[in-house]
Amino acid sequence: MKTKILIVDDSRIFRSAIEESLSGEKDIEIIGSVWNGAKAIEFIESNQPDLVTLDVEMPGMDGLETLRAIQKFNASNPGFPPVGVIIISSFARKGADITISALEAGAFDFITKPVGSGAKESIEILSRQLIAKIRSFVSMRISRSRILPGDVFYSVAAAKRQACPRPRRETRMPQMR
Repeated sequence: MKTKILIVDDSRIFRSAIEESLSGEKDIEIIGSVWNGAKAIEFIESNQPDLVTLDVEMPGMDGLETLRAIQKFNASNPGFPPVGVIIISSFARKGADITISALEAGAFDFITKPVGSGAKESIEILSRQLIAKIRSFVSMRISRSRILPGDVFYSVAAAKRQACPRPRRETRMPQMR
C-alpha cells in the first residue's frame, strides 16, 4: 500500500523539487500539491492523505496555523488514521523556536530546506532526508496500530522507562553487630 503525500509550500519551484525527489519511490504517491494552508485543509478534508509536507512561512494561514488545523481535523475524525506532518522549512536552523513550536503542536518531524552547490545536489539531499522521514512515519504508524486497547502508556517518560529500564543499583544494608 502506498503512502499518500500532500505537499504544501508557497514556492512552486520547491513543490516541484519535492515531487521530483519522491517520484521514483514505488511506496510513495503524491496525491496533491497546494500553495497555502487554507487549500491544504480543504484538500485534507476531501482526500485524506497519510502525510503532509508543510512549509512554515506562507502567506495567509502560515505553517503553524495549518498544523494546528490539521491536528484539529485529526481530533474530530477519530475513525481515520491521523494525518502526519513533516515540516520542511528554511527556518528550522535559524528559528529553533519555530521548529520546537511545530513539534510541540504535533508535527512528526522536520527537515531544513537543503542548501547545496546546485539544484541537483539540493534535490538529492532533500530526497534522502524526506524518504527516510516518510518511512520512519510509516513504521511508527504500523507499530502503533499493533498496540492493543489495554496497552496504555501513561506518559512519554513512563514509555521510556518501560522501553529502557535502568539497571538496578546494588545497595548494601549495614551489618548489625
